[in-house]
Amino acid sequence: MSKTILIGIDAATWKIITPLLERGELPAIASLIKEGVSAPLKSLPGYKSPALWTSIATGKTPEKNGVLYFSNLFLDIPKLKLKKDVTRNIAVNWPCRVGRLFSKDQKDPSPLTSFSRKAYVYTMLKYGKLLEKLELGGNYLITSASRTEKAIWDILSEEGVKVSVIGWLVTWPAEKLNGIMVSQKAIEELSKYQNQSKFKVEKGKGSATYPHEIMEELKIFNKTPDSISDAELEIFFNQLGKEETSQIRSLEFDRKNKLKFFSQLYLIDEFSAKSTVHLRDRYQPDFLTVYLPGLDGVQHLFWRYHHPEKFPFLKMSKEDISKLGEVVNNYYKFLDAKIATLIEECETVMVISDHGMEAISEKHFDHSAIRSGQHEDSPDGILIMKGPHIKKNVQLKEAHLLDLAPTILYLLGKDIDINMDGEVLTEALTDEFIKHNQIRKKNYGKKKSADHSFYEQEEQEKVKERLKALGYLD
Repeated sequence: MSKTILIGIDAATWKIITPLLERGELPAIASLIKEGVSAPLKSLPGYKSPALWTSIATGKTPEKNGVLYFSNLFLDIPKLKLKKDVTRNIAVNWPCRVGRLFSKDQKDPSPLTSFSRKAYVYTMLKYGKLLEKLELGGNYLITSASRTEKAIWDILSEEGVKVSVIGWLVTWPAEKLNGIMVSQKAIEELSKYQNQSKFKVEKGKGSATYPHEIMEELKIFNKTPDSISDAELEIFFNQLGKEETSQIRSLEFDRKNKLKFFSQLYLIDEFSAKSTVHLRDRYQPDFLTVYLPGLDGVQHLFWRYHHPEKFPFLKMSKEDISKLGEVVNNYYKFLDAKIATLIEECETVMVISDHGMEAISEKHFDHSAIRSGQHEDSPDGILIMKGPHIKKNVQLKEAHLLDLAPTILYLLGKDIDINMDGEVLTEALTDEFIKHNQIRKKNYGKKKSADHSFYEQEEQEKVKERLKALGYLD
């Protein structure tokens, strides 16, 4: 079995990668492309990151997965001991049901279907605000208990394959696997440990990792903003002043301060990448996957400086453009170096993103926010594949994010779930491999239901605060 790594980079786009490749500034990505297959990766219009990354992991549509947004709608009546997820109630998700009628192929939805998905989110949020006002529930952040379909790591675990999953969205509470899981909540909580001696590992219901003690090994990779060195800052910025440097190193998060926000994004990716290398080397998983969210936030925050010509309606000083204009490019180069380290000892490599990034138009620009990059229309993401059974130096016209899970299972010699909406990317694979490996399908069944765990109110507010700054929540 070929050791496989799947690297998820939120919002990576060919629009930035291609010019950097032409200048020879992304050597790791350039090598993967030359030795493998690349393509624009079609997304699912109308959906946000939790739904998209969950669909990547399952090969199934968000409607099947039960994960359609950052939150689900709950009816919560303590006096009756009732706490019920009503997201799939017809009164809530009727726009999705109607929208499906306008598209035969859910991988290529019509504009009406895409609009219906946005209408669903609007309906759910309005119901949530009403329930909150009536003290009868509301919109609670999504958790792994909401996902009803098996992810590739669930299937592979059941098939006896050793896996490691780091930072993937919608993985808290961490599930028991044939291997290791570090949920996104474990990583979200790192910033509150300003003193490593206070770092604690919680066991039991709602565990942030599996096994629960694995964070004791990984905590050495946790850094706080005040430890970011001048050399690290020089990787991204050009001649910051003392006040700006102080903001980056501040221990107080401020969602309206792009420099303080940057330090959180950078440190999350640093921790996740270093933890992945540690788990790869020590536990030798056959399938390894890591989700790196930092680029998405960096592009949301600094897109205006990267493409100032697209924002003639904004006043930006030449000094700010000089200091911040290369942050986006430099973050891609930083990730390229991380990719080079992550793929060591891995025979099959996949680098993907769930969508790309674009400028916010003047019509839709919120001058009270710090956000200037967006992906409301689901621009294409990226797909790069390299391995012993993958063609070399081939560029596909396009691929779809629903095709990733079945392709991974096939490459690892496993049957494809008969209920997956994606298909194996045979055009990316060698004729020899396809000739000797018939595509087989079977029903792996539904994911085992689990008791819901919920974010504490204070935790939920902090997460929502970050999401609001990036324009995901109203």
